[in-house]
Amino acid sequence: MIKCPQCQNNMPEGNKVCNFCGYKLKKYEEQVDKVSQASIQNVQQVIIGIFVFIALLGVIVGLIVSQNPKTTIVEPYPQSVDIQCLADEDCDVPGEYAVQSICPFMAFCVDNQCLVGCPIPMEIEENHWRYYYPCELDADCDCLSWDTQAKYPCKCLQGQCVSLVDIID
Repeated sequence: MIKCPQCQNNMPEGNKVCNFCGYKLKKYEEQVDKVSQASIQNVQQVIIGIFVFIALLGVIVGLIVSQNPKTTIVEPYPQSVDIQCLADEDCDVPGEYAVQSICPFMAFCVDNQCLVGCPIPMEIEENHWRYYYPCELDADCDCLSWDTQAKYPCKCLQGQCVSLVDIID
């Protein structure tokens, strides 16, 4: 509700003329419009400030991370297991591996243990993409292209070379 400056009666905000005395209320609409525009500009400035803050925060975090790189991405190959399996289908890739983009981790059943492995990355051969290094025996595999420090066992599983990085428990 707004108050007419001439007769002091209250009326709805959308009126251009006072219902009681006929006074033109256009200057009040102009004031309301100015206030609305100023409010919109203030909100826009706050939003821009938030985006600038988030961008700067991202740069700062990136600099901190680049100064302190992690030396290992996955933990050393463990020696014990809690989950028994009979086939690869009995094993699931744990979430902490599924979300990583360094490798398309898969779950394998090896010696009745569920293991997480990284199939050795694809290569190009005569303009044809192969999604794994094919193998028949463990001796056919060389996982050093992915596991450069040879920290994990390299095995031939499902006809492909796989670097086994963790036991699923």
